[in-house]
Amino acid sequence: MVEISASSDGRYKTGYYVKDGVRKYSLFEGIKKGTLVTEFNEYGEVLGQKLLNENDVLKVIDENLSGEGYTISAKESYEGIEVNAECPFCKEKSIRRELDLADISNIESVPVVPTYVCTKCKRKFYSLTDSYLEALVEGKKNLFSEDELNELAANKEKFINELQEYIIRIFASKRITRIVAKR
Repeated sequence: MVEISASSDGRYKTGYYVKDGVRKYSLFEGIKKGTLVTEFNEYGEVLGQKLLNENDVLKVIDENLSGEGYTISAKESYEGIEVNAECPFCKEKSIRRELDLADISNIESVPVVPTYVCTKCKRKFYSLTDSYLEALVEGKKNLFSEDELNELAANKEKFINELQEYIIRIFASKRITRIVAKR
């Protein structure tokens, strides 16, 4: 049985579960153009996300948790996602997912790379786990050349590491730092 905490604005967060040997939880959000389903590790890092063309969040929860069983708790309310990390600038542990700070009814698009903000000093961060990047690559193979796909097939770890390096350079030019949660 999975327990779900709910917010008044249409966000539903599951309790922890173990999948593929990793302790995880999921977040279901009714945004302007569908339902965003995001899977996090226990440290607040995104492992996967998908935007579904379905505005009924409870229907999406039913479809995703069919067979699991769940209850939506009146005791627990959704408080947002916090990364288990200290801001390297102000040294506060107040890094929140940027989407949690927005009015959910106005969210039309979701950044491909998850972004976070320190609620104290307002610095921006991005978080990109290797597993999330790998899922992006697998889901968007049409964006890569044949040579790149051959490189991916030959050495997935090396390919993902190179992509991480490119992404670091892109965000560094925008003065957005990568945040990695403490384990």
